Amino acid sequence: MTVALRDCPDHGPGGVLAVSEHVLSRPGPHDVVGWPTFRDWPRWDSLTHEQTYYRWIERAWRSGLRMIQNYYVQNRVLCENYPLRDQPCDEMASIRIQHRMLLGLQDYIDAQAGGRGRGFLRIVSTAADARRVIAAGKLAVTLGIEVSEPFGCRSIAGRPQCDRAAIDRGLDELRGMGIRQVILTHKFDNALGGTRFDQGATGVAVNAGQELATGHPWTVERCRTHQHDNPVVGYPSDVCNVHGLTMLGEYTVRAIVARRMVIDVDHLSVKSATRVLDIVGSRHYPGVVSSHTWTDKTNYRRILTDGGIVGLFATPAQADPGEVGRHGDMPPDFISAWRTLRAQRDPRFFFGVGFGPNMGGLGKQAHPRPSAKYNPVRYPFTAADGTTRIHRQVSGVRVFDVNRDGTAHYGLLPDWIESLRVQAGPDGRMLVADLFRAAEAYVRMWERVESYR
Repeated sequence: MTVALRDCPDHGPGGVLAVSEHVLSRPGPHDVVGWPTFRDWPRWDSLTHEQTYYRWIERAWRSGLRMIQNYYVQNRVLCENYPLRDQPCDEMASIRIQHRMLLGLQDYIDAQAGGRGRGFLRIVSTAADARRVIAAGKLAVTLGIEVSEPFGCRSIAGRPQCDRAAIDRGLDELRGMGIRQVILTHKFDNALGGTRFDQGATGVAVNAGQELATGHPWTVERCRTHQHDNPVVGYPSDVCNVHGLTMLGEYTVRAIVARRMVIDVDHLSVKSATRVLDIVGSRHYPGVVSSHTWTDKTNYRRILTDGGIVGLFATPAQADPGEVGRHGDMPPDFISAWRTLRAQRDPRFFFGVGFGPNMGGLGKQAHPRPSAKYNPVRYPFTAADGTTRIHRQVSGVRVFDVNRDGTAHYGLLPDWIESLRVQAGPDGRMLVADLFRAAEAYVRMWERVESYR
């Protein structure tokens, strides 16, 4: 921890040189000392500081977490504009590096526990593996990718920089690595389809990256249906990306189905997501998910009806006065979003609600509840298993409290869930139960995918 949890060298004295932090997160200087004081980070609203140290993940596991969907994430444009980079910026090369690093993390955790296979975290590549790991009381980690140029499929001035052969090679390589879930677009339009915009100040920065990546900013039109993409600063309201799924994108969807992999429709434009759902729906293919509230909410019913699963962004239990949804059409608080999703469940399929903290991406975490001042989470509290007692999390000399700190890091997810239970009142038990059914719901979806004919 003394090595892993230090501030980035480019943040400089007092954090004044942390340009990305100022643009994308909370502006202004910050204390650059991590371990052992953690005065200014990790923080719920910081996007450029570590929030997923393995001991924090371990705390969430000890409190009941049994499955993580780990996405390998990279952005070539952001990487190329970072002056102190020490890794290649090619997104597929980065996926390979991250995969080796995750395998190394698994080995490291094993070593701390006394030898190979003894650690709490196990990478899985089949539904049967996941069931076995969870039954053993450990944490099953499944793999996916979330990059803007998968398989080298960049688009420059409308011209694709990949072909079908590159897509097939890329998917076969991913399968060989144990990766089973794919997002087709991330922050920028690419040769596979159009993206769903970022909103707010982050959207302005991402749109600048879009122009660097593709040669043009986001192009919009009036939405043709009741669905819409996220609102963008500087554009008219109620607009959609003009770009939908390309022919190469349609080929990729069918190639994913042929390989029994899972498609995540998050970050796809309205047109792209609709076409993906049309293709998988016509084939009655269950391998479709929305992992962190980055698709139009009306797609949830289609996903659940097809036998897929939905995860919601891990937003606050209670919104601040005047707060708007971070993802366009969804409420700003998790409890309201959960109710929206629950109303669309399909009785034919086991129902559970995943949640996406997105701590490795450009996503703020849950802030403290305003009502925590008079109705706080009271420590120690009892976890959902009815037995485990959860005290305040301590890192170095810093004591974290969800009532004051929100979801500052991954280890506070159990506290966030307790905050949801407290805020939801009479619905609290049902909400927590839905969250703890998510692993089973995902594994059942995965089993349907593997047996698909």
